[in-house]
Amino acid sequence: MKRAGLLLYLGVLLFTLTLSFSLTSFAADDRDRDSVVDVNRDASKPTKKIALTFDDGPNREATPRILKILEKYDVKATFFVVGWRVYNFRDLILNMVQNGHEIGNHSYDHPYLNKLKDDEIKKQLQMTNTAIEKVAGIKVTLYRPPYASYDDRVLSIGSDLSMELALWTINPEDWRSPGKEIIISRILRDAQDGSIVLLHDKTQTAEALPTLIESLKEQGFELVTVSELLKTP
Repeated sequence: MKRAGLLLYLGVLLFTLTLSFSLTSFAADDRDRDSVVDVNRDASKPTKKIALTFDDGPNREATPRILKILEKYDVKATFFVVGWRVYNFRDLILNMVQNGHEIGNHSYDHPYLNKLKDDEIKKQLQMTNTAIEKVAGIKVTLYRPPYASYDDRVLSIGSDLSMELALWTINPEDWRSPGKEIIISRILRDAQDGSIVLLHDKTQTAEALPTLIESLKEQGFELVTVSELLKTP
């Protein structure tokens, strides 16, 4: 009886220790698994947004190349187009729309808007809106005065036309053609969450674009349109 009781006691003790160890190991494995899931989810989710914008186009030299690069990297951008060019390069305007890019108003023939009379300012904006609507069938909601030439009158007229002013926070001066490396370094130096980058439909800009996009994505940026950026809390 004593021997049988001892064996029963040792059996119960062994079962208890085994069960305790298994539960502890399961809890540890469960915690590790949750931790890995959280890390992977956070690492794959961009936390910063930036908008690339292109002024003064479209043109036959650089715009087609820019559009192909954006399509390759699945990036949506905002193009502030000049009104008279819309009629001359209908195919490029339609390409922008079909690929999900945003089109903004950059005046009809690129004057200093703040040096014009009120009716001339309105005409510059309205003519460009009309051109975009006729060619692309879309209503324009953003405008960017050439040379950032705006005053209270320009703002008021833009508002009357139900449009919002959209300037920029980073200007690499690509229009000066300083070299693609300089364009890239200037943007990466100043890039932060919520940045709007001023670019132009220029050859060096197109040359810089692949490396620029890859570098921004590596830094955790999500490239969006200006309207998407403005909607971000």
